[in-house]
Formats: sequence, structure tokens, C-alpha cells
Amino acid sequence: MALFSRKPAAEPAISGTDALRTHLRSRIERPSGTSYARVAADICDDFNAAATKAKARSIAESMSPSGDETAIKALAASLLGTIDVKTTIITGQRLEEFAYGKIDLDSNVKNGLANYLHGGSVIFDAERDLLDTAHKHKPMTMGKRPGPWQNPDPKIRAAQDALKEAMAVNKHDPMRKPMSSHQDAVSTAEAEAGLRLKL
Repeated sequence: MALFSRKPAAEPAISGTDALRTHLRSRIERPSGTSYARVAADICDDFNAAATKAKARSIAESMSPSGDETAIKALAASLLGTIDVKTTIITGQRLEEFAYGKIDLDSNVKNGLANYLHGGSVIFDAERDLLDTAHKHKPMTMGKRPGPWQNPDPKIRAAQDALKEAMAVNKHDPMRKPMSSHQDAVSTAEAEAGLRLKL
């Protein structure tokens, strides 16, 4: 039952870089696949959109001396249409060379590639060279479990407690039928007769 063991999971046999290479090649080589240039352009577009938002935010922070978060967000939203950051961080040729192991890419580009290939649900962990989930949530505790319900009326609660105590003292086997007084007397007489015969 390794599924339920508390041992930490073993490191995967394939590194994150190799997993990205394999997934990228399979994405390109399938019949309805796309080109390396198109994938590179999409990754650049994602980086440019993030850089544009960051630039608009920094300009809005410098324009708002009070530091009011609502004003900064409103200014940044209005500046988004006027700012356009264009950078090319990866080309289709370099992406193809990476896919076949000829070159290695920067960790930021690998992270963008993992984000693109897995729809935003996976990030590239450069320290461990692994693909990891982008959703970092901690399980919430639900607090202490409440005790059993008790009736708020003290008289009823006392009666229920007395009933529980009486039931605990008089435990019986539910499969055994209770004997009538006649059956009890007959079985006692038979037991006495059996004792007399043995003596």
C-alpha cells in the first residue's frame, strides 16, 4: 500500500529539462501540431504581457504619491493601453535546438515554456530541475471536532445519561433470545437431573 505511506515521494527519474524537451517535441510533431516559431511567439507574448503589467504598475506607483492601492490599480489599468513592452526572449530556432538537446535555456524561459505547455498549472523549479505544480495552497484546518450533542434541558440530559449508564451495565447479546420463566425453570431442572445421574 505505497499509496497511503507517509514516506516522501521519490524524485522522478527524468529531470524537468528533459520533460520539457520531450513534451515540446511531442507537441510539435503531432499531426495537428504547431511550429517552434509559433510556440516561441506565444511564450514571448506571455512575457511581454507580464512585463507590460509590471511597467504600468511601477509608473502608477510613481504617479500616486499617497500610495493608495485603489488609485494605483486604477492608474495601472488606464496605462495598460498606452504601454507596449516588446522583447524577444526566445526564437523558434533556439527553441528547436533546445528540444533536441543542443543548447540549454535560461530558467525564466523554461518556466515560460512549462507555463505554456501545461496551461499555467506547472512551473519549472530551477533549483531541483523539476516540474512542479503552480498551485501552492496549504490545507486548511477545520478546528477541533465538537463533542457529541447534548440536550440543553438539564432534566432530559440527566435522564439520557441515566439511560446510557443502565444500558452499559445491562449489556446483553442481541442475537440471544430472552428465555421465559418456564424455559428457565425447565433448563434448571434438566441441569439438576443431569448432576444427579452423574453422582
